[in-house]
Amino acid sequence: MLSAILGVDIERVLIIPKKSVISGNTKSIDSLVVQAVQDLRRIHDLYLWDITISGYKSDLRHLAEITEVRDWCAKVHTKTPYILFLMRNPSWYLLCILHAKSIGKETRLRNTMFWIESRILEKSMLEVTDWLSQFAADYQLSSSEIKIVMEKGFAPVMKILHDLAAQQSKANHISVEGYS
Repeated sequence: MLSAILGVDIERVLIIPKKSVISGNTKSIDSLVVQAVQDLRRIHDLYLWDITISGYKSDLRHLAEITEVRDWCAKVHTKTPYILFLMRNPSWYLLCILHAKSIGKETRLRNTMFWIESRILEKSMLEVTDWLSQFAADYQLSSSEIKIVMEKGFAPVMKILHDLAAQQSKANHISVEGYS
């Protein structure tokens, strides 16, 4: 909304340093959620954040293949499962929390192929509504604020989960661009 008035796209970027991942520090996520809720209340719009982890550029593995990244994501997810609704591109994070297993690389395309256990994927698809309810309760979101979160955050996450399930059932794996 504000970006349309100003004629600019407001970027929200959070870079998580490798040392925070290794130490399990999730304070920056807490700050992001507070900022997102403040924005939601102030301008009645939800800005999605680009969340990335720095320090792994030389690692050829996808972030979802790196144990400390998966552990950090699990810690964030346990405390703040609704962070997904605030992410512009939550795919890498979803692969981490869904315990995706790397089953190979398509070297020519620089893609990593993953497999997700069906029961975990199905369970997550059912839990997404609980995550939204927890977000609403934790921050006492109004019905109009919940509606904005549903449109801008919840619906895209559900679409990604459905797309992952469809891709995996069709090809028996999920192919993700880039190694990290």
